[in-house]
Amino acid sequence: MDIHVLGCSGGIGDHLRTTSFLLDQHTLIDAGTGVGDLDLATLAGIDRVFLTHAHMDHTCMLPMLVDAAIGLRHQPVKVYATNDTIHTLKTHLFNHALWPDFSSVPSPEAPFLEFVPFNLGDEYQLDANTCIRPVPAVHSIPAVGYAVTSHQQSWVFSGDTKGGPDFWHAIRQLPGLRWLVIETSFTNHDQSLADISGHLCPDSLLTQLDQLPLQTALVITHLKPGEEELIMQELRASGSYTGDITALHRGHHFNLGHQHASLTLSVQDESKWLERLNRIGTDLSAERNLATLLERILLAAKEFSGADGGTVYRVVDHQLQFETLRNDSLGFAMGGTTGTPIPFPAIPLEKDGQPNHHHVVAHAALAGRTINIEDAYTAEGYDFSGTRAFDAQTGYRSQSFLTVPMKDHDDNVIGVLQLINAKHPLTQRIIGFSAAKQQQVESLASQAAIALSNRLLIDQLETLFESLITLINTALDEKSPYTGGHCARVPELTMLLADATDRIQSGPLKDFQLSEKDRYELKIASLLHDCGKITTPVHIVDKASKLEAIHDRIEVVNSRFDMLCKDLEIACLKGQITEEEARAQQARLNEDRQLIERCNRGGEWMSDEAIAGIQRIASQVWTDRDGNPQPLLTADEVTSLCVRKGTLTDAERNIINHHIVVTINMLEALPWPPHLAKVPEYAGGHHERMDGKGYPKGLKREEMSLQARMMGIADIFEALTAADRPYKPGLTLSTALKILGKMTLDQHIDPDLFDVFMTEKVYQTYADQFLPPHQIDRIDDTQIPGWSGYRQPQ
Repeated sequence: MDIHVLGCSGGIGDHLRTTSFLLDQHTLIDAGTGVGDLDLATLAGIDRVFLTHAHMDHTCMLPMLVDAAIGLRHQPVKVYATNDTIHTLKTHLFNHALWPDFSSVPSPEAPFLEFVPFNLGDEYQLDANTCIRPVPAVHSIPAVGYAVTSHQQSWVFSGDTKGGPDFWHAIRQLPGLRWLVIETSFTNHDQSLADISGHLCPDSLLTQLDQLPLQTALVITHLKPGEEELIMQELRASGSYTGDITALHRGHHFNLGHQHASLTLSVQDESKWLERLNRIGTDLSAERNLATLLERILLAAKEFSGADGGTVYRVVDHQLQFETLRNDSLGFAMGGTTGTPIPFPAIPLEKDGQPNHHHVVAHAALAGRTINIEDAYTAEGYDFSGTRAFDAQTGYRSQSFLTVPMKDHDDNVIGVLQLINAKHPLTQRIIGFSAAKQQQVESLASQAAIALSNRLLIDQLETLFESLITLINTALDEKSPYTGGHCARVPELTMLLADATDRIQSGPLKDFQLSEKDRYELKIASLLHDCGKITTPVHIVDKASKLEAIHDRIEVVNSRFDMLCKDLEIACLKGQITEEEARAQQARLNEDRQLIERCNRGGEWMSDEAIAGIQRIASQVWTDRDGNPQPLLTADEVTSLCVRKGTLTDAERNIINHHIVVTINMLEALPWPPHLAKVPEYAGGHHERMDGKGYPKGLKREEMSLQARMMGIADIFEALTAADRPYKPGLTLSTALKILGKMTLDQHIDPDLFDVFMTEKVYQTYADQFLPPHQIDRIDDTQIPGWSGYRQPQ
């Protein structure tokens, strides 16, 4: 919300104007002589006037404002005031003697002016984010002030007043009071006159400033002509008020913005335009989303030029690709953030090997200069047949075109901004784009090109960066297919959990918020969380059975059993043992072989009986080709076969675990920019536990970021449900959730995040995307331990 000061003096003379404020072009507070400086188009666009009281220095331009708008408006100007003020105006001004009663002219049913009475406590909406309400004032006649609130920031104009408890109480209730614009009309020498006339002087104001809310800027208005400096000196010299005091001037304007509030002095329209241009340039430079950026460029250009429609094109593969399109008369809103695709094909910059100079947009891009056409139907040198066909189909009349190329820092055209059908600000008649409007749009296009070029460069760098990450994961996939799949699925699950945590509105994590920057940082960390596995030996990463190494040692063990069986056959042939004894011993060997094969497969747990069987087998001997007796199982083979869970020995597990150390070392060695500075910490913490028993740093829950804890859950759940592991089948959804719940109770994973995982059914969303149907079984989530919805079985 912009509040422009048209006048703020207690009198006239030279450059002075009496009180009036213009709010976003359509609303006035008071109608003093400052209104007379507005151009006719702005006067005709004023829909509402809020009056503080009936004195002439605040209302003198009201009848002239209404008179100026006659014939240019279809609705009456609404004047909001108290009943007392309305009665005074109708009796003494709009009385058919001084001025016609515009509230009944030309007819009571369709007047030029409509009075709207209000009471203290009433509130009116000016736009989606801004409201205005009257506040109490004490003056020589009935009066009010006004409070304008926008984006939780407030601006107060006291009107003519002596202040008083009701006034101060009212403004202290306002959200984010940023400015108090308060009148101080007289010097201390004239205090008695101020009291009689219902005004303030410096001393009477200063005695009330202890009621001014902190962080509120004090702005002084309604100073008597010729006494302005003395009044301000008296205010500043007292020493009783230590805050900053500013004198209000015609040309000041206040901004109550979504992200900032400002007070600036902008006397000339040119400087106002430059300020708007700079602000738009800053906003465009800060925009990260390309579609939103292009859309904002078009909307800003339409606002500057008063165009009915427009299009932004981007140069892609030597064609002009439609990016965003607007047409107010036709109600078209396509591309950009609308979600509605633009159905028109790209415009080629070449046709049949020749530059496409016949199309005005292509010509602007190829020539690198602005094309301003007053009427497409009479313009020569360009092919507007497509435009005429479009008009014939829609009933539209495409007339004036302004086509402006957008160039990057190397003077290469990277896009084109085209505007269509400039409108006359009063009659809305279609006119051509003036030289001044062309210059403004060209300046905007220059700003926009810088922002677009920067955004494209950043996007290209991000694409390159993500491609390098993909390259690492592709190398992992080539080395170990299941590891590559893991590196692809964990980021998806991590982001599902992060977005679910961002959505929740209650519980210990209700304050967690995830900006786009935060999401990108977490995404990159999750993509790189296992990059250290590129150094892990593949025979350990892909170890499908306990005896598998560089080669599968089960074949060696089987060959020993085969030799023992052969020895039994030879002994039987030599008569050293009977055939029955040979068969019995061979049967025991086959049973031992089957036990080894079962134990070799790995699994969730190995029994004590199986371990004892392996150790018994190991005590047997076979004879090698040199006639030397050897144990049937070596010590290393016994160690491998006696692994109770999975396929990895402790030594191999340590090698696997070392990948996270390598991951951290690799990531910490990179010069991360500030918005990705936490990538090493997020990626390096997914094997830590809440009780400090994880690795590599043994961090506890309070020492870890929430994002690292999210990745820990995603890493485990993906591993439990993965169907591409060579050493185990993927678990069903219910089994995996029960294991995850028990791990929560064991302080392995974060209980608050597991609660979100269950409450928001993150597991189901992931399963629907990544798990085969046979793994997605029925879930009774009340029987999953470790979260708030668990119900103990009766």
